[in-house]
Amino acid sequence: MSCFFLLMAIVSALSDRGFNNCCCLWCFQLPLYGALFVGAYAISNDFFYGYAWVARVMSVLFLVLQIIIIVDTTYNVRDYLVDKIDMSDADERVSLLSSSAPSSSRFPTWFWKSAFFGLVALALGGALAGVGLLYYYYAVCQVGHVFTTITLAAIVVVTGLSVTVEDGPGLLPPSILSLYIAFLCYESVSANPNAACNPFLTYQATSTANTVVASLIGAATITWTSWSTASSLIRMDVDDKDDHVVVEAGKQNASDGSDVPSWQFHLIMVVGAMYMAMVLSQWDTASGHADGAAMWVHITSQWVSIAVYMWTLVAPYLVPDREFR
Repeated sequence: MSCFFLLMAIVSALSDRGFNNCCCLWCFQLPLYGALFVGAYAISNDFFYGYAWVARVMSVLFLVLQIIIIVDTTYNVRDYLVDKIDMSDADERVSLLSSSAPSSSRFPTWFWKSAFFGLVALALGGALAGVGLLYYYYAVCQVGHVFTTITLAAIVVVTGLSVTVEDGPGLLPPSILSLYIAFLCYESVSANPNAACNPFLTYQATSTANTVVASLIGAATITWTSWSTASSLIRMDVDDKDDHVVVEAGKQNASDGSDVPSWQFHLIMVVGAMYMAMVLSQWDTASGHADGAAMWVHITSQWVSIAVYMWTLVAPYLVPDREFR
């Protein structure tokens, strides 16, 4: 899969055409994918040993891209709910002055406020409950205790800063981030190969049914994340083109989104395929069980996630001349 999408990215970049033109390459894509699928069985294991390390590094990049999308999505959800609350409140005030005034809001203000604070309670409550379970099951060793303590401290810091800084994002974005970093901490400590620190190390899913279900869940997750990540990056590229459309009006007329190159999507799928390979192979462990590399990959991704969100809070103060949207 990685080789297939890499070749498609190269073809898309060289052709410098958009999605509509690349759709005409199915007569080339399907035979190529079939040839790569069959040819993979003839590759020696020595190649895959090196590929595994490359895939591990690229998987970290994929996790970083994933948190960027998650942070961006939390801000968008926050803005959407706040706008709905403001619109509903304005409509209710107008209705008090004129009973015949039309209402542009379908739901009352209390509905949107309940949705907002309900999401905050679910996300933040789930994160704190998860931290409590991590302390109970995985803090028996120093590694698990340190990772869980860092997670709890990060939850407190990002939540406190989000509600105290001027023009802060409020409670919703840090709550969702807290839930995500608690999940990453669980992924890390549950991959600890030390049985004394990982009480569930011996409880491995051995049945075929469990393996199939886990694979399907992983496939669905990676497909959604790859698509959303690629779509968001492409939208950012379109926004950059729109910013220069006035200057470039006399030179080109292709900023309507149809000429966005598809190599961006294919590159994201390359990284996504590598991440999927690591997930299904337990991060390429010979025994198929937990491995120290997987533990450090996930906890490093958590630390990067915290740093990315912290940057969104302090960037307006460190770089005041720039506009952050």
